Amino acid sequence: MDHLHLKKKNLQRRIKREAERKKTAERRAEDQSRIRRLEDTELQLRRKREIKAALREKEWREMKKKIEEEEMRGRIRKELRDEEMRRKLEERERISYENKIRRAAVEDYKLAEEQRFLEEEREKKQLKKEYRAAIEVELGYSLDQVKDILTEAAGKKGQQQMETDVEAL
Repeated sequence: MDHLHLKKKNLQRRIKREAERKKTAERRAEDQSRIRRLEDTELQLRRKREIKAALREKEWREMKKKIEEEEMRGRIRKELRDEEMRRKLEERERISYENKIRRAAVEDYKLAEEQRFLEEEREKKQLKKEYRAAIEVELGYSLDQVKDILTEAAGKKGQQQMETDVEAL
């Protein structure tokens, strides 16, 4: 019986050890499973952080690009405004220059007209002098002498008629 009893005890010990090994193995498996889940969770968190960092980086680059594009648009708008202002200034200067030329042309025309008028008046006076001289040569008397002669001959009525005739010449 002792022998059976020993075998039974040994068997029980083996079963117990086997159960303990099984529990230990299960605990290890559970621990390893927990460790794997923890590592997976850490890996997922790390990936999420990396993705978030990449997204932030991408958003930052996009925002930077957007800001640069807006600044470029602003510079282009400013250049266009500057170009428009330059064109308007050039147009004003051109109009001002053309107006000065027009005013100068009008002034030149007025001066030319005045000079033409003065020249015509001078020519009229010259013709009048030439006619008087021709009459004096033809008659042998000066117009004043002819006037006096006619006044004496015709009286006042003749003098008035003669004055209008002489003035007409």
